[in-house]
Amino acid sequence: SSYIDAAGSGQITIRYSLKLAPSSVSFLTSSPTSSKNLRLEVRTSADAVIDPKDITFSGSASSQTEFVVTQISKLSARAETVYVFNVRQLSAKPISGELIAAISGTKSKTIDLDQTVPTAQISIQPATLRADVKVYDVKLSESVQSLTRSNFAIIGTSADCEIGYLIGANTNFQMSLTKCTDGTFGLKLLANSIRDSAGNLGPVTEISSELN
Repeated sequence: SSYIDAAGSGQITIRYSLKLAPSSVSFLTSSPTSSKNLRLEVRTSADAVIDPKDITFSGSASSQTEFVVTQISKLSARAETVYVFNVRQLSAKPISGELIAAISGTKSKTIDLDQTVPTAQISIQPATLRADVKVYDVKLSESVQSLTRSNFAIIGTSADCEIGYLIGANTNFQMSLTKCTDGTFGLKLLANSIRDSAGNLGPVTEISSELN
């Protein structure tokens, strides 16, 4: 608050802003998200003023980067004022973790930030190396929205190999190769062919099994 002393009049004018706890603080951005720009809504009494500097952050994501808050809009009604802020991540590096926003003790629900792209490991089951049906284990780093045979391609010099079945769930799958004749063979997961629940596309480059 501040005041102005009207010289000679004996009057003091006081100007102040109310710093009341808002009724709600909530992220408008869906969780989980890979976005580096989040939308935050703050609802407070009509005569209260919210400054971006009033907003603090906690959670594991807050220790990995700083966030810059700017006001986007302010809508005042008779009983309530609604602010919308943009929360921008400063770090260019991918981060992952939980984030909570708070103002004067009023906290938002947790939003999950996930900017890590999915990746995988592909290896043949040794017992099937000489079998007619060769089985590969595909282990994903995290669950993805969809994994199909079209995400893969055959590698090697064996011209007749065909992709067979793909079975599994969550992060563990098995894929088969059949009809492989003379020559080398293997499997690769195509680059940017799978997407996780936060929208991250991966892997950054194709991932291949060993050639056999």
